[in-house]
Amino acid sequence: MSQWNDLSRDRLIKEYRKYPCLWSNKDEDVKNAEKRRECLALITAELNKYEQQKTFTQDEVRTQFKNLRDMYRRKRKKLQLQLDTNVSVDEPGWVYFQRLKFLDDSIEFSLPSDSAHLPPPKKKGKTAANRSADDASLPTPLEENSNGSSSSPGGLFQCPTAEHHAKEEQKQQQTMVVEVAEEMVKHEEEEVAEDERQDEERHGTTEGRSSGGGAQMAEPTPAEGQTDEREDSTAGGGATNGARENVEMPTGSTASSSSFASSPAAASPPFSSPSLLRGAVAEICSQIPLNPSALFPVPSQLSTSAARDNSAPIVPQQQQRRAETEEEDAEEFACFGRFVAMTLRKISALSPIDALEARKEISDVLYFYQKRSLSK
Repeated sequence: MSQWNDLSRDRLIKEYRKYPCLWSNKDEDVKNAEKRRECLALITAELNKYEQQKTFTQDEVRTQFKNLRDMYRRKRKKLQLQLDTNVSVDEPGWVYFQRLKFLDDSIEFSLPSDSAHLPPPKKKGKTAANRSADDASLPTPLEENSNGSSSSPGGLFQCPTAEHHAKEEQKQQQTMVVEVAEEMVKHEEEEVAEDERQDEERHGTTEGRSSGGGAQMAEPTPAEGQTDEREDSTAGGGATNGARENVEMPTGSTASSSSFASSPAAASPPFSSPSLLRGAVAEICSQIPLNPSALFPVPSQLSTSAARDNSAPIVPQQQQRRAETEEEDAEEFACFGRFVAMTLRKISALSPIDALEARKEISDVLYFYQKRSLSK
């Protein structure tokens, strides 16, 4: 089997052009299967004169011309579409397009002239079912679709416009923003659920310690002066804890995080711009310690505190007060996390882009104060 190249294809087109019965519906011998078979044999013999070792078969010649004819038909239909839609006509740059223009005689098609457009191609009623078995194996001339789709502009697909592409891109961008916002909200909810679970475990551990400390408190009987001093310190600690529970909101009103989460005023986003959000988060972060070692000491700190505890006994009441302080600090972080997650969720419902911008601002502020607290 020989290989096709530009030179052999050019010879194939020239030889086929000599025998209109193989490609033109107007030829009188188009239905003569014997005549067409003879013409195909002549074309094959002519092409094989230029081949030295391997030669072409009739099936290879017929298939190669069919491929060229189908490609030309697709290019031609594209030009017809440009004519029907009043678009500037540009001839394809395919190398064989000009050489195969003789096929237009079989379907009454040609490129438009400068004076006027030519009429659309006529419908052809001939179908493959009307051909004989021998005729079906030979190359068939070009035919129009029975439904006349190429003759009417309405039957062809419409070329998409730039406005349509812009709308599609806008829809895709909106879908991507909504998906990102949903992922953010889902991630925040998972973090809040994890914080609540850890708070519950920590709360159960603290209650166990408090009950153990209460049993030990009944044993020692401190002096009267020490009792008054402890009461004063307890009162001071309660005032401090009360001040911690009340977080100053950006709107100027003072309320606890949990009460703000359940109040009707939280139904709308509390921040109208990223600058207000950044200022509010900075003010809250300045009141809450961001050093993890303040709430969750590392093992080295635990060993140091254990050595100090061995040297100086700790009063059970001080242990209880320390545990209560750690629990309150952990609750403040949990409330703040739930408040941020709830606010982002409500902002996302109104504007996913604002929710994404708010999360970025919060991350930047937390990163700044975290870095500053670690550098001290």
